[in-house]
Amino acid sequence: DTLISSCYPLEVQFEDTSAGPIVNWDWKIGANFSVLEDPRFVFEEVGKFDISLRVTTAFGCTDSIFKSEYIQTNGPEATFSIDKDTACVSNLFNFTLNTQRNVDSYVWDFGDGNTQSGGITASHSYKTTGKIFIRLILSDASGNCKVSILDSVNIYDVLADFTIQNDTGCAPYTANFVNTSLNANNFSWNFDQGQGFSSSQDEENILYDTPGRYFIQLAINSTIGCIDTAVKILDVFKRPVALVSGDTGLCVGQSVQLNAGGGDFYAWSPDTFINDITIPNPVVDPTSKIRYLVEVSNSTTCFDTASILVEVVQEPNPFSLLDSTLIIGETYQLNANAGRIFNYRWSPPDGLNCPTCSNPIAIPLQSTTYYLVISDDFGCFTVRDTIQIDVEEKYSLDVPKAFSPNNDGINDVIYARGWGLKELIAFKIYNRFGELVFESTEFDHGWNGIYKGKEQNVETYICTVEALTFGDKVLTKTMNISLLR
Repeated sequence: DTLISSCYPLEVQFEDTSAGPIVNWDWKIGANFSVLEDPRFVFEEVGKFDISLRVTTAFGCTDSIFKSEYIQTNGPEATFSIDKDTACVSNLFNFTLNTQRNVDSYVWDFGDGNTQSGGITASHSYKTTGKIFIRLILSDASGNCKVSILDSVNIYDVLADFTIQNDTGCAPYTANFVNTSLNANNFSWNFDQGQGFSSSQDEENILYDTPGRYFIQLAINSTIGCIDTAVKILDVFKRPVALVSGDTGLCVGQSVQLNAGGGDFYAWSPDTFINDITIPNPVVDPTSKIRYLVEVSNSTTCFDTASILVEVVQEPNPFSLLDSTLIIGETYQLNANAGRIFNYRWSPPDGLNCPTCSNPIAIPLQSTTYYLVISDDFGCFTVRDTIQIDVEEKYSLDVPKAFSPNNDGINDVIYARGWGLKELIAFKIYNRFGELVFESTEFDHGWNGIYKGKEQNVETYICTVEALTFGDKVLTKTMNISLLR
């Protein structure tokens, strides 16, 4: 006997009806095997299938049965092929019906809700990613047997995308681009300024010097040929140039107007001693020196900054110039410090090391009346004063009788000194053998008791000194000096 089915798949429940204490079952169902007592099996294709069973008892006795072509299945059958098993979203897959038997009609089910009735070939693309199962649904002439033939395809996709840290900026503007694309193996940037290039970097920083609208493009692809492109807009605006009047000043208690330009909006800081921080030409009345900063912006929020220093002229500090008497050649420190930002003019300038300073050093060679005018650049204050310096013509030249070069800081060096001396012509020291052990032509260069690198003996030395006075007379002197330790 046989079991014949007009359709498949056919599910069959087998039952062992052998007698005796059976402990082992060896089924062969078509080309398949089972050791279950009552196996269940599904026949998923058209064919004729032999069935055999071999049983074994607990005593080792065996018996077997064989039924040739016991199971027979019928129904429509076909094969189909797909031109590729992997592709990208929107790529076409081509399906071909290769063979068919006992097929009255068929439907292509593409696995995404779309179908096609009939057709030896079919083409379809997918909008989603993943593994998709395709069914070819076969029907026989009776319409009672419907069979599905399965296969699958894999759909991949790439998604181009990137971020711009800020998609607006003020020239010169450095834009930061970060690639956030998915599933790409290669990509190429085009920054819309003649420097599109392939890059293996996911992040780029590009400088835009020129204002304008830029279309940034990122093209990507994968190893299987999937491609995508993302385009975004970068707006680079012109930065205003802050224009301000120069540094200025005012007298204490007065006010002055500041001026700025180059933009649409203004913001001054600090907000002290100023009548309005939002206008281009505010009035300020500070009580001390201050620097005002202005931020000049336009409608695109781009801005530039500049500053104006405002000096405030305070009342001059009191000072006193005291007349003095000098011996010709002596110096005298003048002091007329009236405060900050004042101008000083001493006259006559003769004998002054700096006639435009507040505290010049005077070396007058004759009695002189110095006139001082103090003023400021803003015409706030003017101060006048005078000082009389009388000069006495007294001249002298001398050398100490002894010195002690023992490094105690007292009389370690012997110098030529005097009053009214303009130039040291010669200062010479000889030992008792008449050997010259020291000479100098500078008043500040004296002898420390060392000759040829050695300390000299304690004894009496002879010195000669010759100097020119401010009266253009030459003074000379010869004397003994003692070196002590």
